[in-house]
Amino acid sequence: MPKCEVCKKDVTELVMGKIRGTYLKGKGKLFIVCNACQKEHGVDEIKKKLKVK
Repeated sequence: MPKCEVCKKDVTELVMGKIRGTYLKGKGKLFIVCNACQKEHGVDEIKKKLKVK
């Protein structure tokens, strides 16, 4: 089960391997961000926490 890169909690998977959240691209890789972190923080805050441009 994948984990959120911001809060380190498990991200639930839906049908066909999709995640309940989103991917954020930076530094040549994809970071997984859960729905709770998306609602709580803005995109700029999440990028600062992940140290992505």
